[in-house]
Amino acid sequence: RVLWPLKSAAAVTGACLLVRRSTWNLLGGFDESFVNGCEDVDLCVRARNFGFRNAVALRSRVFHHVSVSPGRKLRDEQNSQRLVLRWRQELAVLASRRWTNLYWRQMLPKPFDFPEDREVLELVTDETLQSFLYWAHLRRTPPEIALSVMRIAIDEELTRWRRIFST
Repeated sequence: RVLWPLKSAAAVTGACLLVRRSTWNLLGGFDESFVNGCEDVDLCVRARNFGFRNAVALRSRVFHHVSVSPGRKLRDEQNSQRLVLRWRQELAVLASRRWTNLYWRQMLPKPFDFPEDREVLELVTDETLQSFLYWAHLRRTPPEIALSVMRIAIDEELTRWRRIFST
């Protein structure tokens, strides 16, 4: 039974993570191949895949000296690459919600000025409709257009990492 308001989140920071011991053991704890970064996000994605929910306690207050651990930023790029390679599809799905939100904020001008009804219907494709339904939380799975855009962005980042790490 939860006594405080929660907000679902894709991942939460390990700086103030609360997890049951049984869940921690089931998930195998933090993956030690991540060196001082991204291990918390990895744990949260694994939890989601097991059917657990990540949430933020909205009334919590945490005082944390962000990123002051010695060497905290030295392996950010390698940790990010490892995370993306491991969770590529899941990250594309998670980012699709934000992309669809931005897409529809741009598509819906203010004030709303509709052209003739027939013209509107000609503009509505199945892809547009699926995107709208996902944006409005009436569809659970992201539209292929959003996933495609996210995959392209991920591929570009992976290419950048390959160039960085090959030198």
